[in-house]
Amino acid sequence: MNISEPFSGPIDAELVRELFSYDQKTGVFTRIKALHKRSEQFVGKPAGYIDKSGYGYLKIGNRRVSLHRLAWLHFYGKWPEHEVDHIDGNTSNNAIANLRDVPHIVNSQNHRQHYSTSTAKFLGVHKHWNKWRACIRVNGKAIHIGLFETPELASAAFIEKKRQLHRGNTL
Repeated sequence: MNISEPFSGPIDAELVRELFSYDQKTGVFTRIKALHKRSEQFVGKPAGYIDKSGYGYLKIGNRRVSLHRLAWLHFYGKWPEHEVDHIDGNTSNNAIANLRDVPHIVNSQNHRQHYSTSTAKFLGVHKHWNKWRACIRVNGKAIHIGLFETPELASAAFIEKKRQLHRGNTL
């Protein structure tokens, strides 16, 4: 590859392996070859950045590629068929043992954080009059789990039900 020419080709495993080494235990990419003259200064250094949402990205040419998908490509030699889920819920942990290729529904079932608008600050729990309601969705349908005295009790019931009903859950 001539590094003086602008990059415009496909991003495939061969290219990624030529440009970056990948530590499958830590999930860290290190630049081993420059794609352009201006990136020669970064050879031998960790590559990529973590954005404010916690996901890691890397620029290849003018394209931004997520590190978890790139880890999959580097390790398995092909792009994932579906979404790449972080099993432990830590979006910056791109170790290959922490990644799995799953359909969107399974990936969404591994959601671990409450929504920012949540009054309970627990996943699957919200205030219901003077009690705390636990509710879960399965196949688009809301299922009432119960009403509880504290948000912690409601959360415990939610997690128990989540383990039963969501095959993608890793809590």
